[in-house]
Amino acid sequence: WEYIKRILKRGFEAGIDPEQVAGGCLGGFTGVALLAKSDGTPVINAVHYNDLRHIGLLEEIRGLVGDLVVERNYNHIGMYGCLAKLYWWKKNCPDVFCRADVIASEVTWANHKLTGEWAFNRTQAAFHYAYNAKTREWDDEIIQKTGFDPAIFPRLVDSTEVMGHVTKQAAEETGL
Repeated sequence: WEYIKRILKRGFEAGIDPEQVAGGCLGGFTGVALLAKSDGTPVINAVHYNDLRHIGLLEEIRGLVGDLVVERNYNHIGMYGCLAKLYWWKKNCPDVFCRADVIASEVTWANHKLTGEWAFNRTQAAFHYAYNAKTREWDDEIIQKTGFDPAIFPRLVDSTEVMGHVTKQAAEETGL
C-alpha cells in the first residue's frame, strides 16, 4: 500500500493532474495467496508463489479432487497453485486460517484498499485451482472437496470491468 501511494505521488509530482485520472488498473501475474479480514487487515503475510511448504500435500489434494482441476481449470495440481498454499494453512495452522474472512491476491488486496470492495480478477483466479474456466466462476465442487468455505472466495470480475470506486479514505491517502 505504501508503494502504491509512493508511485501515485511521483506521478502527481511529475505533472499528472489527479482530477484528470478517470480510472486505474492494477495488475499482477503471480500466484500470491493472502488471508485477510473483511476490513482488509492481513491475517498473515502474503504467501508468494515460490513458497513451497505445501509441497508435501499435493498428493493429498489430488486425491481429494482427482481430475476435476484439469477438466475445469486446465491446470494440474502443482507447486505454484494458490489453493494448495491455502490448503497448507488450513491444515497446518487452523488457528490462523480460521481468522480469515477472505482470500486475496496482491491485486485483490490493493483494489480493496482503494475501493473497499473485494473482487478477484478471473485471470488470477486460475492460479487458485478452484476457478472453473468453463463457467467462469468459482467451482463449488472443488471448494467443497477441499474443505474450504465458499464464503471466503470473493466475487469474480473481468479485468475490463469496473469493480469499485476510490473511497474517501483512499483518496485522502493517495491524492486521487
